[in-house]
Amino acid sequence: EIVVDRGFWYLWALQRLGLNYRHETLRDEEVAKDLGFVEKEGEVLTPAERSINRFVNERLSNENLRRIQKSFIERLQSALAEKGIKLGRRISIDSTPLPTLKNDEYGKYNAYYFQKYNIGKIVKVYFATCVDTNIPLELIVTDANAYDGHYLTPMLEKLRELGIEPEEIYGDAHYGTLENWAMCSMLFNCKCYFQIPENAKFNKKGTKEWIEKVYNGIAYEEGLDYDVSFDEMLRVLFEHGYYEEVGAYFRNQWLKVKKENPEECERIYHRRNVSENLHSILKEQLLFDKNLNVKGLDAIEFYARQFLVTLLFVALTRVENGVNEGLAKVNPTAFS
Repeated sequence: EIVVDRGFWYLWALQRLGLNYRHETLRDEEVAKDLGFVEKEGEVLTPAERSINRFVNERLSNENLRRIQKSFIERLQSALAEKGIKLGRRISIDSTPLPTLKNDEYGKYNAYYFQKYNIGKIVKVYFATCVDTNIPLELIVTDANAYDGHYLTPMLEKLRELGIEPEEIYGDAHYGTLENWAMCSMLFNCKCYFQIPENAKFNKKGTKEWIEKVYNGIAYEEGLDYDVSFDEMLRVLFEHGYYEEVGAYFRNQWLKVKKENPEECERIYHRRNVSENLHSILKEQLLFDKNLNVKGLDAIEFYARQFLVTLLFVALTRVENGVNEGLAKVNPTAFS
């Protein structure tokens, strides 16, 4: 088990954020004591940058860092619950490109990012972000050309391992496969708000009449009761692998909102903007895409997870000190 005092994490966070942790305020003995550092022979001892680097490189790993991540999340859940906020109640998911070293075999060209942004070899990093707090909660690193929709349910599974049970999920059209609609709605009990194309049409396999027809066929084959609720029909179809029908039903409900009240649909969908806000913080303020100096998916994941844990630490520090807004905010005055 890795046990590190708050002061150590504070300095590590400052270092990861690219700030000078030997700022004048940190030389104030009272500040150092408040951060939890030990006083010896009249001097408050703070670790050297070399000590922090050694700890990160020799003691941490993806597994241990994720344990720390889970610990921070549990404390955030408890602190936010006292304020009436459920961490991760609404989740936005999106990927961002991370340029790799030129000689990293895992780095690949992605036609979209190359043509639009002139970005070379990359991997993709998926982040799940809490819509209500802007706090990033989990990540997945994949190949540059991985299809976004394939990583929604794995992300929800990883969140569940962390004790996060979303009630709503937001994402662009790539995540709105019929299987994802079915899995999120039935397996994770999560309402989906995915982007739907302007020319989208209702899927006849998602109508109540079609679903009742399929259910009756299953009931006939297996001797099930015909007189059941519609929710029970959906459950039986899902358990028998009729993801297209189940997913189409839930997608049709969201499409109905889009047709009848497009402005409300857009207002709800744009809650996913927290993902773009997170990507801006990572790239513009933390230089996430500028400093990668390792190769291989495991090492890249460790690199990315350090940023995630740092932002969790920033949010936790704020919440436990009575701050209610801008929990994951990072700027030059973040630690003033």
